[in-house]
Amino acid sequence: MQKKLTMRIKLVLGILGVLIVALLIMTKCSLNNEESGKKSLDFTVCDSTRIPEELQEIIDEKKDKEFKISYINNAYMFIAIGYGEQGKTDYKITVEDLYLADDGIHIKTMLYSGKATGTDAEKTEETGNTLTPYIVIKCEKYDVPVIFDID
Repeated sequence: MQKKLTMRIKLVLGILGVLIVALLIMTKCSLNNEESGKKSLDFTVCDSTRIPEELQEIIDEKKDKEFKISYINNAYMFIAIGYGEQGKTDYKITVEDLYLADDGIHIKTMLYSGKATGTDAEKTEETGNTLTPYIVIKCEKYDVPVIFDID
Protein backbone atom coordinates (compact mmCIF):
# COMPACT_ATOMS: atom_id res chain seq x y z
CA MET A 1 0.00 0.00 0.00
CA GLN A 2 2.83 2.39 0.92
CA LYS A 3 4.55 1.62 -2.42
CA LYS A 4 1.39 2.46 -4.44
CA LEU A 5 0.99 5.75 -2.56
CA THR A 6 4.62 6.68 -3.22
CA MET A 7 4.22 5.92 -6.93
CA ARG A 8 1.04 8.01 -7.14
CA ILE A 9 2.78 10.93 -5.43
CA LYS A 10 5.69 10.67 -7.89
CA LEU A 11 3.25 10.55 -10.80
CA VAL A 12 1.35 13.60 -9.56
CA LEU A 13 4.61 15.50 -8.94
CA GLY A 14 5.84 14.56 -12.42
CA ILE A 15 2.64 15.83 -14.05
CA LEU A 16 2.78 19.04 -11.99
CA GLY A 17 6.41 19.50 -13.05
CA VAL A 18 5.51 19.17 -16.73
CA LEU A 19 2.62 21.62 -16.32
CA ILE A 20 4.86 24.15 -14.56
CA VAL A 21 7.50 23.91 -17.29
CA ALA A 22 4.82 24.35 -19.99
CA LEU A 23 3.40 27.36 -18.15
CA LEU A 24 6.87 28.93 -17.86
CA ILE A 25 7.49 28.42 -21.58
CA MET A 26 4.13 30.00 -22.51
CA THR A 27 4.80 32.93 -20.16
CA LYS A 28 8.23 33.46 -21.71
CA CYS A 29 6.71 33.50 -25.22
CA SER A 30 4.10 36.01 -24.09
CA LEU A 31 6.76 38.24 -22.54
CA ASN A 32 8.82 38.13 -25.74
CA ASN A 33 5.84 39.40 -27.78
CA GLU A 34 5.30 42.25 -25.33
CA GLU A 35 9.01 43.07 -25.28
CA SER A 36 9.09 43.32 -29.06
CA GLY A 37 6.36 45.95 -28.78
CA LYS A 38 4.33 44.46 -31.65
CA LYS A 39 0.62 43.74 -31.63
CA SER A 40 -0.94 42.26 -34.76
CA LEU A 41 -4.08 44.13 -35.79
CA ASP A 42 -7.28 42.73 -37.23
CA PHE A 43 -8.52 44.51 -40.32
CA THR A 44 -11.02 44.40 -43.15
CA VAL A 45 -10.35 45.16 -46.80
CA CYS A 46 -13.02 47.66 -47.88
CA ASP A 47 -14.70 47.73 -51.24
CA SER A 48 -15.89 51.06 -52.61
CA THR A 49 -19.28 50.76 -50.90
CA ARG A 50 -17.68 50.64 -47.44
CA ILE A 51 -15.29 53.58 -47.79
CA PRO A 52 -16.38 56.85 -46.17
CA GLU A 53 -17.48 59.35 -48.80
CA GLU A 54 -14.90 61.98 -47.81
CA LEU A 55 -12.07 59.43 -48.05
CA GLN A 56 -13.32 58.20 -51.43
CA GLU A 57 -13.23 61.79 -52.74
CA ILE A 58 -9.61 62.14 -51.58
CA ILE A 59 -8.69 58.82 -53.22
CA ASP A 60 -10.38 59.83 -56.48
CA GLU A 61 -8.29 63.01 -56.56
CA LYS A 62 -5.01 61.21 -55.86
CA LYS A 63 -5.37 57.78 -57.48
CA ASP A 64 -3.51 58.62 -60.72
CA LYS A 65 -0.28 58.84 -58.70
CA GLU A 66 1.07 56.78 -55.82
CA PHE A 67 -0.47 57.73 -52.47
CA LYS A 68 -0.53 56.72 -48.82
CA ILE A 69 -3.38 58.03 -46.66
CA SER A 70 -4.57 57.42 -43.14
CA TYR A 71 -8.08 58.59 -42.31
CA ILE A 72 -9.92 58.45 -39.00
CA ASN A 73 -13.66 58.88 -38.49
CA ASN A 74 -15.66 58.54 -35.28
CA ALA A 75 -15.42 54.74 -35.22
CA TYR A 76 -12.48 53.43 -37.29
CA MET A 77 -9.12 54.09 -38.87
CA PHE A 78 -8.85 53.63 -42.63
CA ILE A 79 -5.52 53.19 -44.38
CA ALA A 80 -5.42 53.65 -48.15
CA ILE A 81 -2.49 52.85 -50.40
CA GLY A 82 -2.49 53.51 -54.13
CA TYR A 83 0.04 52.46 -56.73
CA GLY A 84 -0.71 55.09 -59.37
CA GLU A 85 -1.42 54.54 -63.02
CA GLN A 86 -0.27 51.14 -64.29
CA GLY A 87 0.21 49.82 -67.81
CA LYS A 88 -1.77 46.61 -67.29
CA THR A 89 -5.19 45.86 -65.89
CA ASP A 90 -4.78 42.61 -63.91
CA TYR A 91 -3.50 43.37 -60.40
CA LYS A 92 -3.80 42.03 -56.88
CA ILE A 93 -2.81 43.94 -53.75
CA THR A 94 -1.92 41.97 -50.63
CA VAL A 95 -1.55 43.22 -47.07
CA GLU A 96 1.71 41.59 -46.00
CA ASP A 97 1.81 42.99 -42.46
CA LEU A 98 -0.21 45.26 -40.17
CA TYR A 99 0.75 45.74 -36.54
CA LEU A 100 0.83 48.26 -33.72
CA ALA A 101 4.29 49.08 -32.35
CA ASP A 102 5.64 51.63 -29.91
CA ASP A 103 6.18 54.15 -32.73
CA GLY A 104 2.79 53.70 -34.46
CA ILE A 105 0.89 51.41 -36.81
CA HIS A 106 3.05 49.70 -39.42
CA ILE A 107 1.60 48.51 -42.70
CA LYS A 108 3.20 46.74 -45.63
CA THR A 109 1.38 45.93 -48.87
CA MET A 110 2.48 44.37 -52.15
CA LEU A 111 1.19 44.91 -55.67
CA TYR A 112 1.20 41.80 -57.83
CA SER A 113 0.74 41.82 -61.58
CA GLY A 114 -1.26 38.96 -63.06
CA LYS A 115 -2.80 36.09 -61.12
CA ALA A 116 -0.90 36.36 -57.83
CA THR A 117 -1.22 33.70 -55.19
CA GLY A 118 -2.09 35.34 -51.89
CA THR A 119 -1.78 33.43 -48.63
CA ASP A 120 -4.99 34.84 -47.19
CA ALA A 121 -7.93 35.65 -49.47
CA GLU A 122 -9.47 37.95 -46.86
CA LYS A 123 -6.38 40.11 -46.89
CA THR A 124 -6.27 40.79 -50.62
CA GLU A 125 -8.17 43.09 -52.92
CA GLU A 126 -8.50 42.21 -56.59
CA THR A 127 -8.53 45.42 -58.54
CA GLY A 128 -10.18 44.08 -61.69
CA ASN A 129 -9.94 46.30 -64.76
CA THR A 130 -8.66 49.45 -63.13
CA LEU A 131 -5.49 51.15 -64.34
CA THR A 132 -4.98 52.77 -60.92
CA PRO A 133 -4.92 50.01 -58.29
CA TYR A 134 -5.40 50.89 -54.64
CA ILE A 135 -6.45 49.20 -51.42
CA VAL A 136 -8.33 50.54 -48.41
CA ILE A 137 -8.30 48.70 -45.12
CA LYS A 138 -10.35 49.40 -42.00
CA CYS A 139 -9.10 48.67 -38.50
CA GLU A 140 -9.65 49.70 -34.92
CA LYS A 141 -9.19 53.42 -34.28
CA TYR A 142 -5.81 54.42 -32.81
CA ASP A 143 -4.44 57.90 -32.24
CA VAL A 144 -0.93 57.09 -33.47
CA PRO A 145 0.96 57.71 -36.70
CA VAL A 146 0.81 55.24 -39.58
CA ILE A 147 4.18 54.06 -40.88
CA PHE A 148 4.16 52.71 -44.41
CA ASP A 149 6.89 50.06 -44.55
CA ILE A 150 8.55 49.79 -47.94
CA ASP A 151 11.10 47.19 -49.08
